[in-house]
Amino acid sequence: MHFVELLNNKIASSGTSINQSGTTTSHKNQDPSEHATLSKMRMSQLSNQYFAQLNIDPNTWTNIPKDEREQLSEYFPEVLKTVNKQIGDGGDTIKYLYELTDGSLIESVIMKYYDEDFSDSINKGSTDGRSVPNNNNSTAGRSVPNKNNSANDKDVSKKESRATLCISCQVGCAMACPFCATGKLGLKRNLSLPELTEQIRLAKLEGVTNIVFMGMGEPTQNLKNIEAAVRAADKFGIFAKNITISTVGIPDGINELADFSVYEKFPFRLAISLHAGTNLTRDKLIPINKKYPIDEVLDAAFAFFKKTTRRVSIEYLLAKGVNDTEKEAYNLAKVLNRRGSNWAHVNIIPLNEVEGSDYFPSDKATQDVFINALKSKGIFVTVRESRGSDIDGACGQLASKPV
Repeated sequence: MHFVELLNNKIASSGTSINQSGTTTSHKNQDPSEHATLSKMRMSQLSNQYFAQLNIDPNTWTNIPKDEREQLSEYFPEVLKTVNKQIGDGGDTIKYLYELTDGSLIESVIMKYYDEDFSDSINKGSTDGRSVPNNNNSTAGRSVPNKNNSANDKDVSKKESRATLCISCQVGCAMACPFCATGKLGLKRNLSLPELTEQIRLAKLEGVTNIVFMGMGEPTQNLKNIEAAVRAADKFGIFAKNITISTVGIPDGINELADFSVYEKFPFRLAISLHAGTNLTRDKLIPINKKYPIDEVLDAAFAFFKKTTRRVSIEYLLAKGVNDTEKEAYNLAKVLNRRGSNWAHVNIIPLNEVEGSDYFPSDKATQDVFINALKSKGIFVTVRESRGSDIDGACGQLASKPV
């Protein structure tokens, strides 16, 4: 058993101490707890090493006696192996390819942001730090600094404000969205809690301050481990207000996330990958819409808002000739406003092209018309700044391809 699983079991058991019964199950053939009970002091020491120091090297655990370090290190088996690291956007985007212990591959992405990139977004409540607010002077949102492809040419005078980890939660994905590279892989399995927390720990070494569960996989299909990862993120110093969980819209999963947020007091944000205002259009883009149509999804999202009082982000990817017409915008505004005002905002996502996909991005003029139609109906709109497309690390492009 990995240390984070041990710690999560303690939390899940209403605060009772670890190992009072004496045994747990290890990844090794022999359980380290058969030889030593983890006292509260040892738990505290290991927590400090893992969550505060980001350190799993037992040789450097100077706060623990040498004769115990090797045995205790068995609580920290290697679960992720870095296969490749790619740098894009002039150094502002980093994509990692990881190999898991069963040989499976996953990717996660780190995106760095600067004060001038999104200070307005912070003030106006963007959910994930990646969106640029639309304002009255521009229909397509405030412009962002142009970046070249050389890290050496970057403006060093810019002060980094935050870095966001786009974390994967599954090997592949069962949702089969036709515009998404991950969806073409199918689902192999859920990621374990240690596989989730190791993505966070390794990203913390890069200075990550925010997390979006928007990588490979559908979070509501791995809810218990996602919830445990939110608890772990808190211990890493990444608080829930800086976390966004995105879903294609599984009502039961959304309801459980609302309960978890309220009962355990984790104020994370919810994003719904809606991408359409009618079922006819959404059926083409989100196959599971045939099981969970728009009204069921939005009813659950609105219930999340009512229960948590946190505005929901409606993710809307603009696909040329599919969902980008003015009529589609009015349809979207209608289904949102039917449930009230100011409970959700629309986050426009420029489509990133994927090999083998029949979907292509809308042009700027079409995007502007779409945004203006939403604004005319009182909908607050943000436009996501696309990141990582030069390394196949942008939204919808993660496919675990070795380079």
